[in-house]
Amino acid sequence: MMEEYSFPHGLKIDNYMMEYRKVVSVFRQKIRELGYLGPMHKIIQKVDAEDQFHLGGICFRDILQDVYACSVFLLLSFCILNLVTGHLRDKRKVAWILSLVISVTEIFIAFPIVYQFFTVQGGNTYPYLYRADDNSRFSVILFISFMIMDLVLGNIFYPKQIDLLSGYVHHFFYLGLLTYSLQESFANAFTLFLPLEVPTAVLALGSIFSSLRSDLLFGTTFFLFRLLYHAILTKELIQDVWYRAPEVNIAVPACLAFSLHIYWFSNWSKKYLFPSNKLNKRKRNELRSNATWIEKQLSNEDSNSEKATKLKKELEVIKKTLSKHEGPCYNSNGVKNTKTIKEEKDIIGA
Repeated sequence: MMEEYSFPHGLKIDNYMMEYRKVVSVFRQKIRELGYLGPMHKIIQKVDAEDQFHLGGICFRDILQDVYACSVFLLLSFCILNLVTGHLRDKRKVAWILSLVISVTEIFIAFPIVYQFFTVQGGNTYPYLYRADDNSRFSVILFISFMIMDLVLGNIFYPKQIDLLSGYVHHFFYLGLLTYSLQESFANAFTLFLPLEVPTAVLALGSIFSSLRSDLLFGTTFFLFRLLYHAILTKELIQDVWYRAPEVNIAVPACLAFSLHIYWFSNWSKKYLFPSNKLNKRKRNELRSNATWIEKQLSNEDSNSEKATKLKKELEVIKKTLSKHEGPCYNSNGVKNTKTIKEEKDIIGA
């Protein structure tokens, strides 16, 4: 019997979650109603009219209908946020709009399933994780629609932000994985991992609205959800494989993703928690090359011209940077002092 939790005002959390699930159900229904807009609905109804193809017991036509409805929802959200923020010309910010919409929406949809996992299921993944319901299936279809729309809108509005690895490879891999989750009916697993989207929402919000950016908040949420929360689920998945041998082995991709998150967090920690004041060898060589180029430009310019003034300022910044990180290796003219060559080698580690 599940222990009853209560809010200070006497409202039982079970009753609250029941109302929350109703809100999520209404939200899903409203999105599905968008699928009746335009002539595409009539075209979809003619697809596989005899219901010969199914994914996890759901006919292909119904899945296609939901994909269309979710795509319309994402497209409308994309257009509205573009109008509200006025960032259409800033491709880097536009590229984060769909990520913000999908992360916030998926977290909203996933909350009842996560709550049930930690209360009713007591944090045990088996057999709850290897099942599917209407809520979890819809969250999977919504994410599939996001990846399709991200590639379509990305090639139109922000093509330079859609690269090979994080764009095409990532999206097509997850399209296959999520389609497989529908086929094998383990959509609950995907939904249970959706809290990992919290740091994505924080990062997307800060990328669109610069005043709301918080590197510390992003790092904190990344640690809590993509490391701590992920570790809890991964531990349960490994135990499932070890003791219960489920039909679908989700532990392997979970471990691979967890390793990648550790790598990303270590990079973030080096940059924001333990920043290094030393320049690497590549950066130093780049600064020296820029200084040489600027000096050549100055030799061909009128010393009183506006361009010469800008070049002098750039050169001064480079000299200060090199002087700060390499000490006495550079004099006021940006030339190496031969007496400190050995010291410089010690710094570089050559």
